Amino acid sequence: MVHVKVALADNDLRAATALIKPAVLYADRVTIHSPVASLLTGAMSLGALTDRRQQIDAVLEIVSKVPSLAGQLDVAPEVLEQMKAFLSVDRRLVRQVGRAYGSANEIDALYEKLGELDEVWEKQIPQVLGEIRAKFGADELLNAMENGPVAVADLGTTSNTDYVAASIRAATGERDDGELGDVIADFTDRLIEILTERRSFPLLDDTSADLARAMEREGAQIPSHSMRRGAEVSSAVSYMGYLPSFEQLGMDEILDLRIQLSGPLSRFRGALARLSREFEMRPIDEGFETELENAWREQIAPALSEIRETLAEHGLLKEIASISLGDPRRLMVEAGGVIAAGNGEVLSLPGLMTAGLALGVPVADTVGRAVGRKIDAQREVRKNAFFFLHRLEVEASRRSRA
Repeated sequence: MVHVKVALADNDLRAATALIKPAVLYADRVTIHSPVASLLTGAMSLGALTDRRQQIDAVLEIVSKVPSLAGQLDVAPEVLEQMKAFLSVDRRLVRQVGRAYGSANEIDALYEKLGELDEVWEKQIPQVLGEIRAKFGADELLNAMENGPVAVADLGTTSNTDYVAASIRAATGERDDGELGDVIADFTDRLIEILTERRSFPLLDDTSADLARAMEREGAQIPSHSMRRGAEVSSAVSYMGYLPSFEQLGMDEILDLRIQLSGPLSRFRGALARLSREFEMRPIDEGFETELENAWREQIAPALSEIRETLAEHGLLKEIASISLGDPRRLMVEAGGVIAAGNGEVLSLPGLMTAGLALGVPVADTVGRAVGRKIDAQREVRKNAFFFLHRLEVEASRRSRA
């Protein structure tokens, strides 16, 4: 089981897809640890609420934590608490009690405010969620979460409404009660876990790698086994990114190719596991990319060239031509006649054409043997550990032209 755990400290999820897409292709599971991804999924989970009481309760939670929003609604904090209590009581009963105690006007005012909150949910919340998706470039990530092996980890005990409220306060310059600081602290703790677990494959963005180096300078110990696995998955991500057409693939196509290329993937994983053990640099070291480039130039690029050349040499038309031109004597025997010059080695072209037209060249046999040779060549090429990259580039190029 290859479980890639991606640490994303950057806020741009659109740029983060450069890590997520190859990770989805390489791994059995992908878990993303990211403050902005946690905020995003928290906001999206609010948007998925369909129960009216849950919706209003969530809005009340957010409004109670953001003074500017409470001010827009012109609702005092104690009234907000009353509104929460009213959500669980039958509205007709509340109005009856209000009339009995002479509080009908106050009750009507409360329900009017609840109606305003309904409007906030129905109109403003969808608009906000759409803006969040667009701002953070979240569509590809959400697609991978809905249809692929990707999940976003909870960073701590902070609730979804707390995430959203804290982000609103930060955006408006209001006071911060510490939720965002807690999220950052939780992310740092989770990064340490990722780097010290024995079974995971850590994949870090540049900012997370900087943070890991800073933690080392402060005395943190990063185990070598974690770095070896990190080097393996980092190599896979980089080498897929080297392919000219890979960047143009969308997440839908990535998820499709994940199934289509599952066969050659295991050999590719084995090759990268062996190759990564030869690296002197670790994935968090600044010289690691240079080692990746050297390995590509010295080992992987020549292997891909050999694959392409082998497949080109054993194309179907070339195999048919090879069989026909390399064994014309057999071809004519099967056609029913041999027309040769005096030395028995050179065939007469007019006679060859005549026999072919009159008796019919054994096309089925020729094509059958050509297909057999092509299949044998493909079977041999598939044994190459980097055939996965070749197939990926072929498919990516084909889809980009479609």
